[in-house]
Parts: sequence; structure tokens; C-alpha cells
Amino acid sequence: MIPRVNTHSYLRKGEFTVYNGFTWTEISGWHWEVIIDTKFKDQEKALDKCNSISTCKGVALIDGYYRITGGDNKVVDPKTKMIQRTSEIKTKHDHYWTAYSDSTLTKPLGGGAHRTLNSAMLACVNNRQCNGVVTVTKTRHVLVRGTTPSGASGKTAYVKGSGFTSSYALKLGQHMFEVHQPYSLSSPYGANINSLELAWQKCTNDRHCVGFTRDSKNSYKLNRNRRLVKSVNRQDCYIMLGRGVEQNSILYAMMKGVSLRRRLDGKRYKSDAEAITACNSHKKCAGVTMEGHDDFRMYVDSIPYRHKGRVVFIRGSSVFTYKKKVWTDLEDYKFNSIQSRKYTDKSGALSACAGSTWCKGVMMKGDKEYYLATDSTVTPSKGTDLFILGSDVVKVTEVSLSIDGVSWNLQKPATLDGKFGKPIKTRNAALDACAKNNRCNGVIRVKVHVFYMCTGSTSYPHQTNIAFLKRGTSLNQSGAIWTAKKQFELRGRFKNNRRYNTLRSALRACAADDGCKGVTKYRPGDFRLRSTRVAVHRGGAKSWVQESLVEQINDFYWTQKNGYKLDHKLSGKAYNDKKSALTACSLKPTQCSGISYVGGKYYVMSGSGITVSKGSRTWLIGDWITITSYQVFANKSWKVAAPYTLAGPMGGKKYTTATAAAEGA
Repeated sequence: MIPRVNTHSYLRKGEFTVYNGFTWTEISGWHWEVIIDTKFKDQEKALDKCNSISTCKGVALIDGYYRITGGDNKVVDPKTKMIQRTSEIKTKHDHYWTAYSDSTLTKPLGGGAHRTLNSAMLACVNNRQCNGVVTVTKTRHVLVRGTTPSGASGKTAYVKGSGFTSSYALKLGQHMFEVHQPYSLSSPYGANINSLELAWQKCTNDRHCVGFTRDSKNSYKLNRNRRLVKSVNRQDCYIMLGRGVEQNSILYAMMKGVSLRRRLDGKRYKSDAEAITACNSHKKCAGVTMEGHDDFRMYVDSIPYRHKGRVVFIRGSSVFTYKKKVWTDLEDYKFNSIQSRKYTDKSGALSACAGSTWCKGVMMKGDKEYYLATDSTVTPSKGTDLFILGSDVVKVTEVSLSIDGVSWNLQKPATLDGKFGKPIKTRNAALDACAKNNRCNGVIRVKVHVFYMCTGSTSYPHQTNIAFLKRGTSLNQSGAIWTAKKQFELRGRFKNNRRYNTLRSALRACAADDGCKGVTKYRPGDFRLRSTRVAVHRGGAKSWVQESLVEQINDFYWTQKNGYKLDHKLSGKAYNDKKSALTACSLKPTQCSGISYVGGKYYVMSGSGITVSKGSRTWLIGDWITITSYQVFANKSWKVAAPYTLAGPMGGKKYTTATAAAEGA
């Protein structure tokens, strides 16, 4: 099962399904006559249009397009599929009800009639013998056992259908859980747990736990078995799938030692990040499988099976962060239990929920109606959206660095998978080794003077590790670090989509505008500014993504990070001014990581760790500033490169001018 809510069921031949207040069934070999000329590529749009037309009887797939059909004449066509609209459906008390006008049901149950349809349906749900309700008059509603409607003028029969089932993805801590309602898991163990936070913390730290179940009294129990058991007491279960990875506001579960079935297409991607980005933009993609080194594929099925050596990323729900919390965004669902107080803006409702100990999420009705939920049970409801409260956000500090012509993204606390090779003692040595190794996508520091190269390109929070993600070739220009991406374009036109003739002019214009995130070259002399950092594959294109603003001081590029400080001092000496500290750091570029302004003083710092520190500022040392020029000395052309030296000095004679040295060469 895909761990995200599918609000609209897929139709299967000969079976009824529910969509937008009606039951539908699929029929092959014929269709009603076409009643409007409009053609639809999307099935759901065609069904919505049919629901808005009283004479529509169904939607037919004809020559690759969905057409609106009706009338009394049948058209025989062996190649045609038709989705026929049948009965109207009501949703009450977590169940579907099929309505039949001018009809009745047989075998009434004892206990007398109910004055309202709502109370009658509630009583029917709680009575296992009840299969429906018959409305005799506005104030007389009778429970019945019969399921086959028959004609009865003035009466309305409601046949009880199946109960609602829901599933969605929720990020709790560093893991993604698949929530199923109303289900429980088998093989419970351990004592009762009185909060969701304690339940997921205990489960993620227990090697026997595969998930946990919440009962109707909001008590949680750990489970050893993933087998789902249908619940009649409104239980919910949380199945732990894997480590939660967020990519472009979509949550994925990373699972090792398993694979998926049914490839979406034959396209191969070189990294998990590239494949996941492609998966986000494809409706049918349920996940990504790593089949080998630099070999990632998109898949249609999301049910994993054991496969040694493979890694999968299962696609989940849309997520976002607000007030240091992770929220799951669900469309066309509602909470069963909400407070009566109405909020008129989303931010106010989310803030109130985040600051509460009992709130499970926020329900949105229309543009300016928001309600807090007191229970986590959800059911389908067209036109209402949910923001389900997850766990606290794990704060990860990110800094861009450019070292030896390669762009790196430092993340703390974070880690990468696929550790390989021997431990390396220094950061620069590890980054240099990774830059030269095509297999390496990043470096992690597991403790002081212990660095490892990694094949993984997607980071995730970790208590102690520091991750350095290799972004690509870097360029320091126009006061910023730029990461080059070949065969990729950046999404989103910027302003008037002006064309620039040179890379230098495009980068200068982008750096001068806060809304610009990068530049894409489409052909020689055609550079365009872009409004996002989202990269998509495009043959022949090349992009430069803006990472961080930099300063050029003392022959080095420096990245400034406000509100942070480096963890270790290279020496105890405090400097009164920034220039002196930068000069001291520049004299020891292999040992110094940067300078930090703490408590009114500047300090020369070392190591890779960086920590949030209110009022502090940090300047991280990056690449040398290199200058290349050509000059003429002694009737010869010389290439001048700074700051560089040549190996193998010849002779012991010293010269005081460049001209004299050139003449003596």
C-alpha cells in the first residue's frame, strides 16, 4: 500500500467504487452516446464534469480520451471502457450509504423508529444486524436487515456500505510511519504508553518493534507484527517503514535490503536525489529503488519485498514545517472530532495547535475557516483539508563552502549512508579525496579527526555526525558561491525572462536580486535567470545554483553565517577587530576553519562543527582567490598566476624585480 492518502479510488472492472458522492462501475464493450464535445485526458476531471451535468450517465474512454455520455442509445464498441454512474452516496458515521429514492427495504428491526436520519444511521452502525435505514417520513426512520431495495413511493432507502479506511504518511522523529485507520497491528507487547511521542520514541529504539497501535482511549501499545487487523473500536495503527527523507516537500521512507516491483519506465538516474525529484513530478511514481551504483529507477508499486543489497525510497504524503513542527498535508479529508472555536487564518490555527498538548491537527473549511482537532481519526470529505501534527523539527544547520573548486553543503547534525574506505584524519583531506572519487557523493565526520567518504547523496538528521554533501563544480563570482550542474535546467522563470549574452552578466544580475536563485544556459549566448533551485534534467542545458554570499579578503573567499559559531578555538587569543582575526586565520589555512565573533571578540577557530549561538557571527574560510594574467618581459610572453609557486627552483640567485628575473631566465 502506498503510504499516502489516495482520496479517489481507482476503478476495477465489474466492481463498484465511490467518487464524489456517487457509486461508479466499469463496463467494457459499449457506452452511452456522447453528449458534449469536450475531451478529457484526466479521468477525475471527466468524472467531476459528469457530476455537474444532470443528464450524464457515465464517462467513456474513447480513442485515448474520456468523453461525457448520456441519453438512451447504446453504442457498441469492443475497444471502449465506460465508467457508469449509478447510485448517490452519503457519508455518515464513518460509513458509506447508498441512497435509493422511492424505495424501501425489508425485514425491519425492533426497537422503534428514530426521529432523525442521523440518529437512525448511528444506531445502524452500532448494530451488527442492521444493513440499512428506511425513511418513511421526515420524523420516522426505521432500521432494517434487508439489503435489496424495492419500489415504494415517497420512501427513501439507505443501504449501509463499508466503513471508511484511511492511510497516510506521518514523520515522527527521524522515521516515516504509515498510519492506518481503523486498524490495529497483531502481536502487542509491553506496557501501555500514554502519549504518541513516547510511543514512537520507544518503538524506534526497540529492535523488536515494527509499529504501535492506538486504542479508543488514546493509549498506545507496541507491536511485533505488521499484519493489519480490521478494528471495530476506532483503533489506529502506526507502521514504521524507514528513515524519513524530505525532498521538495514530499516525505519518503528509506528502507534497506528491499526492492519494489514494476518499473515506471526505463530511465536511469545517477543519484537518489535526482530520481526522487523526478518521482515527485510523476503522478504514478510510488517510489525509487537503488539497483546498483549510480543506478536509481522509478517504480509504480510501493509494496517492498526482500532483496539484498538494494535500497528503496517509498513516496509518502506532502509535508511542511511550521512552528518547529512537521505537518502532514491531506486533501479531501476531515477530522471526526474538532473544537467549535473557529480561526480565520491558517497561521493562527497552526500556532494554537503547535502550542497545545491535546491538539492533533488543523482542519480547513474554505479559505477562512480553521478548526483544531481533538482526535486523530480522519475520514474522506470533499472540499476539506487537514494539517496533521507530527513531531518536532530536528534543526539542521546548513552552510555552503567552496574548497578547491568544488561546492560543498555542510549540514549539522546530519549524516549520509554508504560509508566506505579507511578513516581520514582531516576535513580537507577527506573532501579532497571525495572530490577525486566518482563514487563519493559526500563526507561525514563521526568524531574529531575521523572522517569517511560516503556514496549516499541524501542526508538525514543525526545526533552527533556532520555531513558534507558534494554539490558539484563551484564558481566564486559576483560575491556569491555558484554550483554548476550540467544537463540540468532550473525551474521557474524569473520576472520578464530576459536573455543575457554572457554568464558573467547573468550571474551579476542574479546576485543583485534576492528573488533570483540561479542561472540556466540553454544555448551559446542564451543565459536566463531562474526563480527556484529545483533542477530538472534537460539535455544541452547547464545551470549555476546560487548557494551563499561570499566576501573576498586576504586572498581568500569567506562565507558569512550569522547566529552561529564554530565549535573549537585554534588558539585562546581574542582579537578586537575582524581584520586581524581574518589575517591570523589566512596564515594557517590548513588548520583554520574560519573566525567566530563571540561575546564582543573575534577568535580563530578550527574543526568542522558549527553551532547555533545567538548574537554570534562566523566567517568560514573557502578557496584561494586566484588571478591569471599575461605580461611581456624580455620580449617574451609570460603567464602570471597568483597565489601560486613553481616546483624545482633553479640556482640560488635572487632577483629583486620580475623584469630582471625574466631576463636572467
